Amino acid sequence: MAIRFEGKVLSCVINNAVNIYYSNFRLNRRLGSGEKYFVEARVANVSGTAPTLSVRLETSADGSNWAVRSTPIVAAPIQSGTVLTGSELGTSFIGGEYARFGVQLGGTGPNAYVELVVVARDTPATSVLDLSSGGTFTRALAAFYFTGAPTNGISAFMVQAASNVRRIENRGDGLGPGLLMEKLATNLILQNRNPTLIGPWAAGSATTTTGDENGPDGSATGTRIQVASGGFSTFQGVTTSNTQYTGSIWHKRKRGTGSGASQASLPNNAVTVGTGASISTTLTETWQRDSASTNIGATTGAVQELEGRAGTGFTAQALDNIVDLPQVELGYYPTSPIVTAGATVTRPADVLSYASGSYPTNFLTTGFSLTFAPDASSTDFINSNEDWRLVQVGSADYLRIRKNTNCVVELVCGSAVVASLTVTFSRAQALTIRAIPSAGSLTVAGATTGNGTNVGTGAAWASGSTLYVGGDNASGNNATGRYIGGAIAAL
Repeated sequence: MAIRFEGKVLSCVINNAVNIYYSNFRLNRRLGSGEKYFVEARVANVSGTAPTLSVRLETSADGSNWAVRSTPIVAAPIQSGTVLTGSELGTSFIGGEYARFGVQLGGTGPNAYVELVVVARDTPATSVLDLSSGGTFTRALAAFYFTGAPTNGISAFMVQAASNVRRIENRGDGLGPGLLMEKLATNLILQNRNPTLIGPWAAGSATTTTGDENGPDGSATGTRIQVASGGFSTFQGVTTSNTQYTGSIWHKRKRGTGSGASQASLPNNAVTVGTGASISTTLTETWQRDSASTNIGATTGAVQELEGRAGTGFTAQALDNIVDLPQVELGYYPTSPIVTAGATVTRPADVLSYASGSYPTNFLTTGFSLTFAPDASSTDFINSNEDWRLVQVGSADYLRIRKNTNCVVELVCGSAVVASLTVTFSRAQALTIRAIPSAGSLTVAGATTGNGTNVGTGAAWASGSTLYVGGDNASGNNATGRYIGGAIAAL
C-alpha cells in the first residue's frame, strides 16, 4: 500500500517560527525502527507573506508522550499550491503504536493562514499517483460511501459525498481506505426511503412505521414492516426492458423484538412469489445489504419488500424487519444506494483523469501496480457490457477487466491485447495487478483462481496523453469498485 498514514493540519499562524501545529495522531502499528518514509506537504491556501515550512515526524507508545522521529524537512518560502517532498529517516527509537506530524511555519506575516495535508509513503511521491488529489474529477450528484463497517444497528456507517467530490471509503473489511469509483446507475424505485407513501407504493397487508429506527447513514429513515404469516408488504411496480436487473435492500431485524428472517422479492413479470430475484436470509440487529438479480421481463414487475407468503423458496411466516434504501437497477450487481423521491434518479459515473505531466511517466514503459477490489464477482461479468478500464492512457492503451468467454484481466497496447489472464473472484476481493506495457507483462495476485504472470509482445503506451482512472477517454467502460490505498504505484 502506498499511503502509510496521513494527517491534516489547519494552522492560523501569527507568531513567526514559534508554534508547532500537530495533526491528529493515528494508530500505526507498522511504523518500525530504521524505516524510511517519503513525505508530502500540500499547501491549499496562503494569505499574506509566503512562509517557510518545517515538517517532522513524531511517535508515541501511549498517545501522550511523544518523541521526535526524524530530522525536520525545511522548505524554502512557499506559495499556495506548492508541494514539499523529501525523506524522513527513522532512528533507533521504537515508534510504538501512534504517529503524528508536527508542522512549523516561519517568516509569515500577520494572520497568514495555511491548510496542510501531510502524507507519509513507503515509496517516493514521484513514483506514486495519489488518487485522492489532483487531476480532474467529476460526478454530478451526491453519492454514498462507507466510513466503517456496520456494527450495532445504531451507529451510522455511511455518509454522502457532495457532487463532484471523491469518495475515499473505508468499509472496515481490513482493506483500509480506497478510492471508490462506480459506473452510471439508475434507481427505478420511487420514494425509496418512505415505503409507507401510497402512490408510488401500493398498499399491502403489513403494518408499516416510517422512521422507526435510524438508517445506515443515521437519518430517521428506517421503516419498520410487520408482516403476518401469509401477508405481504407495500409493493411497487417498475417498468423495465427485457434484460437483467438487480434488486437490493438494506435491512435488519427490529431491535429487541424483531424477526431474524427476511423474505423480499423482485418477481419475474409479477407472477409467482419468490420467482425471479428473491432474497431469503437471516437477519441480526445490525444492518446488512442483500441483493439478487433476474430478467424481470418487458412488462411491469412488482417489487415486494417483504413477503410473509409461501412461494418458490419462501416459507409462510411472520416477519418484523427494519428496511431502508431499496433499489432496482440495470445489471447483475448492486451499486451504492441512490436516494429517490417522486422520480427515478440516475447517479452519473465517477470520472477521473490526469493530464500528461501530472502522473509518473514510467507508467508508460516500466509499468505500474495497483490493488483493486471490484464490487462485482467474476460470475457477474456475464455480458460484453462489462468492460472495466482500470487505467487507460489515450484511446488505445489500457488495463481492463472484461467478459470474454470467461472473466479476464487484459493488458492492451495499441488496441491489441498483449497479455491476458482468466480469473475468478468474489465481490470486494482485492486483486493486485502489475502491468508492464513495454514488456507486455501482466501479473495478477489475490484472485481465487488465475493468479500468475502472462507475457506477450509489448509496446510503450502513448506519451503525451491523458491518463484515465476507472474509465476510458470517452467517459465510458466504467469500473465499479475501490482502488485500495487510493494510489497507483510505478514499478
